[in-house]
Amino acid sequence: MVVRYPTQAELRRRFAYDSARGVLTYALPARGMRVGDTAGSAQCKGRVWQIQLNGPRLSAARLVWIWHNGDIPADCVVRFKDGNGLNLRIENLYLRKPVHDVTKPARQGFGFMDDRTGAHFEGFRTKAQAAQARETLRRLYAPHPDYERLA
Repeated sequence: MVVRYPTQAELRRRFAYDSARGVLTYALPARGMRVGDTAGSAQCKGRVWQIQLNGPRLSAARLVWIWHNGDIPADCVVRFKDGNGLNLRIENLYLRKPVHDVTKPARQGFGFMDDRTGAHFEGFRTKAQAAQARETLRRLYAPHPDYERLA
């Protein structure tokens, strides 16, 4: 599903930006909300702020960026300088191209992460090969059965 974000003009008609708190507030009354109420709520276990507009919930960070700077290029995402997804001050937001190239197909194959070392093992053709490699590592690094008795 492709989400259509509103234009800068639409956002400025519906919302005002409170620079003291770094949030969008309602400029027009909407569904039980009064003018001046904070738009949106924290979602995803309190990690991001989202605003529901005409159906889907939208990223409040993207809306704040559009409110200030206009449209966001299709190949860019909005990030937070301090890493806090609830800090929507425009000074805290910046645009960045995704780290991965979305035009390339996803890597094929199976893999796993070793719980003890955190090392990633990838490129197995089947789940069975990945499971066999994981079991081999487990056996190689398992403590000796007589470790407690010998210590």
